[in-house]
Amino acid sequence: MGLALALREWSAVIDAMGKGQQSVMVRSYPPRAGKFLLYPTFSFYSSEKSNLQKFDRKFQPQFREFAKNSAEETLAKARNLQVEIQYFAELDDAIPIENIKLWHTLAPYFIWSSEHVAHYASNSSLLWILRIHRLRNPVIIERKAGGGPPTFYKHPDEISIVGSQPILSNAAFFELREKVLGICSR
Repeated sequence: MGLALALREWSAVIDAMGKGQQSVMVRSYPPRAGKFLLYPTFSFYSSEKSNLQKFDRKFQPQFREFAKNSAEETLAKARNLQVEIQYFAELDDAIPIENIKLWHTLAPYFIWSSEHVAHYASNSSLLWILRIHRLRNPVIIERKAGGGPPTFYKHPDEISIVGSQPILSNAAFFELREKVLGICSR
């Protein structure tokens, strides 16, 4: 069994998901599939590198160094026209968030700063709750020169998800899920 569809996302967010530090995403559009690979990007860093203050405002203080290191690693691979796919996500829920103030309450569940999320999110944004899985065999794919893929990218070949392991245990994931759903129902 394999997947070819990948969602483009900041490398720092994908790395945080791979460490169990984040299991949600903010999107202004509905998901295109129930499962998808996670394709790391670095544009959030390379375009801000000359203005680190602006970069820092995108992440909560305790995650800024982590985000910088993640971006540097991804940028190094990209110079060789490579992208490493290590994870796939399984969509658990996509919840409309109509109250922008909720983003501040949800801050413990993501690495972005609340201000960045509030700026990015609109009154019709969706919070995706995702179950993240580490691929048994991460895959290096070719990165196209001149930029990354569109929001969703379809790789020409399926990447195997056989033997993948969830990052969070069932108990940890369902506890997190219930907490997030509880906040969203306010």
